[in-house]
Amino acid sequence: MISMVLSILFTAIYVAAVTFHYEVIPSKLLVTFCQSRAQIPFPPILEALLLEIMIDLLREAGAHLPSKVAQSMGIVGDIVLGQAMVEAGLTSKILIIVVALSALSGSFVVTIATLETGSLKKKMQLRF
Repeated sequence: MISMVLSILFTAIYVAAVTFHYEVIPSKLLVTFCQSRAQIPFPPILEALLLEIMIDLLREAGAHLPSKVAQSMGIVGDIVLGQAMVEAGLTSKILIIVVALSALSGSFVVTIATLETGSLKKKMQLRF
Protein backbone atom coordinates (compact mmCIF):
# COMPACT_ATOMS: atom_id res chain seq x y z
CA MET A 1 0.00 0.00 0.00
CA ILE A 2 2.85 2.36 0.82
CA SER A 3 4.43 1.76 -2.59
CA MET A 4 1.16 2.43 -4.34
CA VAL A 5 0.65 5.71 -2.49
CA LEU A 6 4.25 6.76 -3.17
CA SER A 7 4.00 5.94 -6.86
CA ILE A 8 0.82 7.95 -7.25
CA LEU A 9 1.43 10.95 -5.00
CA PHE A 10 5.17 11.49 -4.46
CA THR A 11 5.88 13.49 -7.61
CA ALA A 12 2.61 15.40 -7.31
CA ILE A 13 3.34 16.37 -3.69
CA TYR A 14 6.81 17.59 -4.65
CA VAL A 15 5.48 19.69 -7.53
CA ALA A 16 2.70 21.15 -5.38
CA ALA A 17 5.08 21.96 -2.54
CA VAL A 18 7.68 23.61 -4.78
CA THR A 19 5.14 25.49 -6.88
CA PHE A 20 2.48 26.62 -4.42
CA HIS A 21 3.23 25.65 -0.81
CA TYR A 22 6.72 26.84 0.09
CA GLU A 23 5.75 27.13 3.77
CA VAL A 24 5.59 23.34 4.25
CA ILE A 25 9.24 22.91 3.24
CA PRO A 26 11.87 23.56 5.94
CA SER A 27 13.90 26.68 5.17
CA LYS A 28 17.28 24.92 4.74
CA LEU A 29 15.71 22.41 2.36
CA LEU A 30 13.90 25.20 0.51
CA VAL A 31 17.23 26.95 -0.13
CA THR A 32 18.58 23.72 -1.65
CA PHE A 33 15.48 23.35 -3.82
CA CYS A 34 15.72 26.95 -5.02
CA GLN A 35 19.41 26.62 -5.87
CA SER A 36 18.69 23.44 -7.78
CA ARG A 37 15.88 25.09 -9.75
CA ALA A 38 17.62 28.43 -10.38
CA GLN A 39 18.78 27.73 -13.94
CA ILE A 40 15.85 25.54 -15.06
CA PRO A 41 13.69 27.24 -17.75
CA PHE A 42 10.58 25.08 -17.26
CA PRO A 43 8.00 25.06 -14.48
CA PRO A 44 8.13 22.02 -12.16
CA ILE A 45 4.96 20.47 -13.61
CA LEU A 46 6.41 20.44 -17.13
CA GLU A 47 9.69 19.00 -15.85
CA ALA A 48 7.85 16.23 -14.00
CA LEU A 49 5.73 15.37 -17.03
CA LEU A 50 8.82 15.28 -19.25
CA LEU A 51 10.61 12.90 -16.86
CA GLU A 52 7.55 10.68 -16.38
CA ILE A 53 7.10 10.37 -20.14
CA MET A 54 10.80 9.55 -20.56
CA ILE A 55 10.62 6.79 -17.94
CA ASP A 56 7.45 5.35 -19.47
CA LEU A 57 9.01 5.33 -22.95
CA LEU A 58 12.07 3.48 -21.66
CA ARG A 59 9.85 1.03 -19.78
CA GLU A 60 7.83 0.35 -22.94
CA ALA A 61 11.00 -0.06 -24.99
CA GLY A 62 12.27 -2.55 -22.43
CA ALA A 63 9.04 -4.53 -22.62
CA HIS A 64 9.79 -5.42 -26.24
CA LEU A 65 13.34 -6.64 -25.59
CA PRO A 66 14.60 -9.89 -24.07
CA SER A 67 14.45 -9.73 -20.26
CA LYS A 68 18.19 -9.54 -19.55
CA VAL A 69 18.77 -6.83 -22.14
CA ALA A 70 15.66 -4.92 -21.07
CA GLN A 71 16.79 -4.54 -17.46
CA SER A 72 20.22 -3.27 -18.48
CA MET A 73 18.80 -0.96 -21.13
CA GLY A 74 16.27 0.48 -18.70
CA ILE A 75 18.78 1.20 -15.96
CA VAL A 76 21.53 2.53 -18.21
CA GLY A 77 19.06 4.49 -20.34
CA ASP A 78 17.54 6.18 -17.30
CA ILE A 79 20.94 7.05 -15.86
CA VAL A 80 22.33 8.40 -19.14
CA LEU A 81 19.23 10.39 -20.07
CA GLY A 82 18.80 11.75 -16.55
CA GLN A 83 22.42 12.89 -16.39
CA ALA A 84 22.17 14.45 -19.86
CA MET A 85 19.00 16.32 -18.91
CA VAL A 86 20.60 17.70 -15.75
CA GLU A 87 23.75 18.78 -17.62
CA ALA A 88 21.65 20.41 -20.34
CA GLY A 89 19.72 22.35 -17.70
CA LEU A 90 16.34 20.84 -18.58
CA THR A 91 15.59 19.44 -15.13
CA SER A 92 16.82 19.62 -11.55
CA LYS A 93 18.67 16.88 -9.72
CA ILE A 94 16.09 16.79 -6.95
CA LEU A 95 13.21 16.18 -9.36
CA ILE A 96 15.17 13.32 -10.96
CA ILE A 97 15.42 11.71 -7.52
CA VAL A 98 11.73 12.26 -6.79
CA VAL A 99 10.58 10.84 -10.12
CA ALA A 100 12.98 7.89 -9.83
CA LEU A 101 11.63 7.00 -6.37
CA SER A 102 8.11 7.28 -7.69
CA ALA A 103 8.91 5.05 -10.67
CA LEU A 104 10.66 2.48 -8.49
CA SER A 105 7.76 2.25 -6.09
CA GLY A 106 5.38 2.00 -9.06
CA SER A 107 7.33 -0.88 -10.55
CA PHE A 108 7.24 -2.62 -7.16
CA VAL A 109 3.43 -2.32 -7.11
CA VAL A 110 3.19 -3.68 -10.67
CA THR A 111 5.41 -6.63 -9.75
CA ILE A 112 3.30 -7.53 -6.74
CA ALA A 113 0.08 -7.20 -8.75
CA THR A 114 1.52 -9.41 -11.49
CA LEU A 115 2.59 -12.04 -8.99
CA GLU A 116 -0.78 -12.01 -7.28
CA THR A 117 -2.63 -12.20 -10.60
CA GLY A 118 -0.44 -15.10 -11.70
CA SER A 119 -1.03 -17.04 -8.50
CA LEU A 120 -4.75 -16.30 -8.74
CA LYS A 121 -4.82 -17.69 -12.29
CA LYS A 122 -3.02 -20.84 -11.12
CA LYS A 123 -5.52 -21.31 -8.31
CA MET A 124 -8.40 -20.87 -10.73
CA GLN A 125 -6.90 -23.45 -13.12
CA LEU A 126 -6.51 -25.97 -10.32
CA ARG A 127 -10.18 -25.68 -9.39
CA PHE A 128 -11.45 -26.29 -12.88
